Amino acid sequence: MKFCPKCDARFETLWSKCPVDGHELELEQADPMIGQVFADQYEIISVLGTGGMSVVYKARHRLMDRIVAIKLLHDDSDKVAIERFKHEAKASSALKHQNIISIYDFGIVGSQAYLVMDCLDGKNLSEVLDEIGHLALDRAVHIFRQTCMGLEHAHKNGILHRDLKPSNLVLIKGEDGSELVKIVDFGIAKVLPHAAKEQTRLTQTGDIFGSPLYMSPEQCQAKSLDNRSDIYSLGCLMYESLAGVAPLRGDTAYDTMTMHVSQTPRSFSEVVPELNINKSMEALIFRCLEKLPENRYQSITEVLQDLPTIQPQSGSVKVKAVQHPTKQRLEIKYLRYAFWTLFVFVAAVFAYMSCDNGPEPDHGTVLLKTIWNSQTTIAQTLTDLHLYDQAHWVLTSAENTARTKFSNRGRLMTALRMERTLFSKAKMFDELQVVNEKIATLNSQVLLEAYDTLLKELDDLAKPGSESQTGMKRILAPITFTTIDHVNRGLAGAAMDKHTETLLTKARTVYINLLGNDSPQVAGIDMLLAECYNRQQRLPMMRPLLAEALSIYVKAANNNNIINNNKNGRKRVLALIKLGQLDRDENRYEDAEKELKEAMNLAEGSFANDKTLLYQALNSYACYLAQTGKAQESKAIFAKADTIATEKLMQE
Repeated sequence: MKFCPKCDARFETLWSKCPVDGHELELEQADPMIGQVFADQYEIISVLGTGGMSVVYKARHRLMDRIVAIKLLHDDSDKVAIERFKHEAKASSALKHQNIISIYDFGIVGSQAYLVMDCLDGKNLSEVLDEIGHLALDRAVHIFRQTCMGLEHAHKNGILHRDLKPSNLVLIKGEDGSELVKIVDFGIAKVLPHAAKEQTRLTQTGDIFGSPLYMSPEQCQAKSLDNRSDIYSLGCLMYESLAGVAPLRGDTAYDTMTMHVSQTPRSFSEVVPELNINKSMEALIFRCLEKLPENRYQSITEVLQDLPTIQPQSGSVKVKAVQHPTKQRLEIKYLRYAFWTLFVFVAAVFAYMSCDNGPEPDHGTVLLKTIWNSQTTIAQTLTDLHLYDQAHWVLTSAENTARTKFSNRGRLMTALRMERTLFSKAKMFDELQVVNEKIATLNSQVLLEAYDTLLKELDDLAKPGSESQTGMKRILAPITFTTIDHVNRGLAGAAMDKHTETLLTKARTVYINLLGNDSPQVAGIDMLLAECYNRQQRLPMMRPLLAEALSIYVKAANNNNIINNNKNGRKRVLALIKLGQLDRDENRYEDAEKELKEAMNLAEGSFANDKTLLYQALNSYACYLAQTGKAQESKAIFAKADTIATEKLMQE
């Protein structure tokens, strides 16, 4: 089984790249907890799901022979995270309702907190939407009403969910065969002030929790919350269930949160006109999605009163007439300004054909874009017909248009690649060399633009701000690591090591200021920066960085947490290998032996299934032995490494 580290999709395939996003697929490693007995009574069967703070396993109670789900908090979690985890247990166990998951047990084994709950045999709503796109109205109403009844029970007991989303609604088969909704994951639930004063120390104003696609405006701004925040999240969930798309989605988490604060979702008639979604249902959802809490429904009970009902005899849906107050105001305004609207529309059509359109990355008039699309289509047809001179003439025009009229460099790259294909087929080798140089130059320009953009993003993260802004930056900072690594690889491939050094040095400073000295992200930057210095042969600069990275990974991984060892333990082995290789090459043999031997032992003991890592560790230690004159020992370990390399090639 292979998985995509970007979208987390699984594939039983020989493909090397993800068919969804093109990311490199990796072999999935078996979770070491599977088959183990946890807390002396729970036999771990399989992994049900993973998250940033915890992992959920399917398990069997050995004495009661009962299948349950166990949620394990990562062992590297801080005291506040453990307190929140305890709070989830208290919050969930206090709720006894058929539409809320049941909690059976909570405890701490060693330093690892766990929660035992129902193991639900069904799919969550997010998985259902991924499969079928959107829900039919009758099924949607059935799910919405059950969700509201569960939330109503939670709110009456003084508990907010704060992370209501499709993946937290599990659909199972009820005793009567009907579809039953279970609300899960009260991991960031909040006890209202009148219910528990002590909870305020865990979720004070200024903390940001939730999933950006479903967060209320006040939640995005880290303001105090009440039950109307859950109503907004419910509105997002209902919108996506009926339309098949989230109401608001930006390019980044920050963009999405900003849109929740300032933008109104598009109507169903704009997004999915073919579905013809009921207007009263749309009015109900858009009232839930009001920006100001006072303009929304004030309780889940009010939502239930306006939700359609299902007739028990026929199963048909009876929709109640609902008038959205905001829409009513807009209709009056439209009638009053109809003439001016028509005038503006006519003027806009005229301007549309003569002025720049589209987003910032793709400026250009509609007329020019249409002409360019036609040019590339004609050029492709001419190339297929072997009319190379005519195709060359058309593509030259398309290239000039893309270079001078459009801001989107993707259009220029498309034209150049089509020219390269043309010249290759026509055996026009001089022209082929010229166009290859153009493509290389354009790639460098795109890379430098990405580099400049990333520096600006890091500058924005480094700017001082309010407590809520700083909290949001702490959420966003780790997300930039993947982009930093991608740009770093591009710069390294283009031999732009000075640019790489500038980027990584700035990123390291920003990460330390936002995330602290012991953050694994800081260690990741240390490893990249050490590689940069290695390419520049500035070896004295490498060792402090590698030593710091190793220290961070030891703290993160060497804490008896098997789950976390998979995450940071592998990075610890890599840091030991890099450090040992450096000490070996600089004749610090005593240090090198200690580091490389420890890396080999860790790889053989904890990561034997990771053939690539094990091969690196064995090969590095064998090289050290050969360099220090221990030929027999070296030969034996080289042989073991060669066996692993052969196995890996056979698997691939």
